[in-house]
Amino acid sequence: LGIGTAVGKLILSFVFEDLKIFRLEGWLDPDNKAMIHLGKNLGFKVEGTLRGRKMVNGKPRNEQILAIIRPDYFRKHKSRIRHGQEKE
Repeated sequence: LGIGTAVGKLILSFVFEDLKIFRLEGWLDPDNKAMIHLGKNLGFKVEGTLRGRKMVNGKPRNEQILAIIRPDYFRKHKSRIRHGQEKE
């Protein structure tokens, strides 16, 4: 278990179990293969590419959007429910 995966799992636990947020998303550079791989391993799904979303050195760059929703988190991680929170 790498540090990125461990930290990612802690963040997801906090977001979905403590804050009870429904959706978490990230916009990533499509060339950042390591971060996209980490996101997929944590249960994020690639939802699409935002073409020309940002400018880098005066040139348009794409971004990929990855997201995970609350039900997918609980299915993927089968997380224990802390402090009497409801099951999903």
